[in-house]
Amino acid sequence: MGVNALLRSLQDYGIEPNSNVYAEVGSALNEIFKDPIAAAHFFGKLMKHVGTDNVLWGTDCIIYGSPQPFIEQFRALQIPESMQEQYGYPALDATNKAKILGLNAARLHRVDVARRRCEIETCTMTARKRQLDAELGARRWAFREPTGPRTWGEFLAHAEDCVRIGRPG
Repeated sequence: MGVNALLRSLQDYGIEPNSNVYAEVGSALNEIFKDPIAAAHFFGKLMKHVGTDNVLWGTDCIIYGSPQPFIEQFRALQIPESMQEQYGYPALDATNKAKILGLNAARLHRVDVARRRCEIETCTMTARKRQLDAELGARRWAFREPTGPRTWGEFLAHAEDCVRIGRPG
C-alpha cells in the first residue's frame, strides 16, 4: 500500500509524528476495509508514524457513495493488543477514533467544536432530521448500495456503453 511509501519518506526526512504532515485516509478505505488486519495495520502505522493528532478522516464518497458503511466499519475496528505490543501501535480507542473522525481536522482548521456543536443542535435542519429519524429510522440509508459505477474502471465502461448505444451517461 501507499502508506509504506509515505512512512518511508517521513523517516528519510526525519519528520516526527504530530509535526507538519497530515494523512487523510480517503480512497484507501475502500481497499483496507476488505481485510480487518490490513485496516488495523493501516491505522496503526499512520497513528504511530504520522501521529494520532495528524490522521484525518476522508471518504471520497463522491466515488464510493454513502460514507456511513465506512464510518461504521471504522467505529468497529480495533487494533489487537498483540499488534500494539509487536509493532508499537497506539490503541484505536474512542479518543483516537474521535480525533480521526473529525477533531483533528477541526483543530487544523481552527473550528471551535463546542460552539459548532451548540449551533448544530439548535438549528432547524437538526430538528427536521430528528423528525425524519423518528418516522423512518436513523439508519434509513446507511447500507443502501449505490447505483451506477463504483470504480473508475466501471465509470469508463459505463461511459463507453453510453456512447455505444447513443445515450447520455
